[in-house]
Amino acid sequence: LGGGYKSQEGTSMAAPQAAAAAALVWMKYPKLKPYQVQELLKQTAKDIGTAGRDDRSGYGLLQLDSALTAKLKVDAFEPNNSRDKAGKLPLNDRNAAALSGGADRDWYRVNAPYDGTLVVRYQSLIPLGKPLPVRISRYDGQRMQRGTDVKIGNKTVEWKVKKGVNYIDVQLVDVNRKEIIPYLLTAEFLMAEDDYEPNDKFDEAFTLAPQSQAVTGSFHHTGDKDWYTVSFTQGGTFKIVLQSDTVRIDPAFTIQKAGDAEIDVDDFGDGESERSPAITVTPGSKYYIRVHNASAAEASPVTGTYKLSLIVQTR
Repeated sequence: LGGGYKSQEGTSMAAPQAAAAAALVWMKYPKLKPYQVQELLKQTAKDIGTAGRDDRSGYGLLQLDSALTAKLKVDAFEPNNSRDKAGKLPLNDRNAAALSGGADRDWYRVNAPYDGTLVVRYQSLIPLGKPLPVRISRYDGQRMQRGTDVKIGNKTVEWKVKKGVNYIDVQLVDVNRKEIIPYLLTAEFLMAEDDYEPNDKFDEAFTLAPQSQAVTGSFHHTGDKDWYTVSFTQGGTFKIVLQSDTVRIDPAFTIQKAGDAEIDVDDFGDGESERSPAITVTPGSKYYIRVHNASAAEASPVTGTYKLSLIVQTR
């Protein structure tokens, strides 16, 4: 009935395949826990593109035959006992690992794509009632910035970070312990607010000079909308170009002359630039600009930025 084939990409295309593979693995190994099934699929994926996990291809191509025959590694990051052997800890992904006694140290490197907050969640997998304190430390360069002890169970640690590589060290507080301590570790990144905040409301609009310029902003909280205003002292024209550096932002904006109706500009989709027509201005006129992420009515925070360019021509 008019069927056919076409090329598609994205996690929506991969999810059904991964779910089916997970079901088959779980059928063969019913005693595995969900995180272990996930680990087995990751460990047996065929690496493609950039070596190791990357943002474009993830862990690589799903290899179901390998997943059904390979032995699960308790800690696939090993050897990572020193900073120069630190394993790459991807953002927004739960990772299984283990400390092999008090002499073991697990080092990870995490790349912060922008200035912001690094959130690390530690989840102990040892039985309740067996407290074995663990220390989680962050290093910036050669110096330890902060260490936090996890006395029992789970712990979430937040650190303000600059763009670049951070190192995380996980170790038992008691170096004499001999037990193997399995755990889960998840790293997340939260964008810092941009230089023009607070400007979420009409009466908080950030004032721009009436000249050609470009500002870089971000959507750091749910439903973030950034307001700007510009007052013209000379006649002429201006137009606006809005760009983003990620497909997770659908750039959109409105322009409103004080006292007039809004003009909405949202002609294209995710990650595509938007451009206003040239608007004629007169001396003393004031305009408001509202920038938002049109991917949803109350779009979630996004790791990424937009660039708002104001192009002014005076007469």
